[in-house]
Amino acid sequence: MSKDIIIQEQGVDQDLDGVEKLVIKKYGSSATGDWLPEDETVLTPLTITKNGTYEPGEGVYGFGTVNVRVQIVTGRIDGVLTRITVDDNGYLVFTEVQEEVSQT
Repeated sequence: MSKDIIIQEQGVDQDLDGVEKLVIKKYGSSATGDWLPEDETVLTPLTITKNGTYEPGEGVYGFGTVNVRVQIVTGRIDGVLTRITVDDNGYLVFTEVQEEVSQT
């Protein structure tokens, strides 16, 4: 949906009709980005349970609230097999895991 907007350039109003988005230079960078009117941006909540890359779907501008719930990670810390989980308060919990002995 387009909007009629006014942008001030060197203190002079510039009336622009039918603007869908503006491509603007990002502050302190040579990169550019799109500016959209706030009332036309759709943000969706997201819950993540696996590592990976997540992109907003069609018609969605970005993510609002993001909850990350990666359940269990097991690896070696200082040579000790350790399971890392997150408790109900969001704190990491480190638990030493007994190594299984393979039977040959």
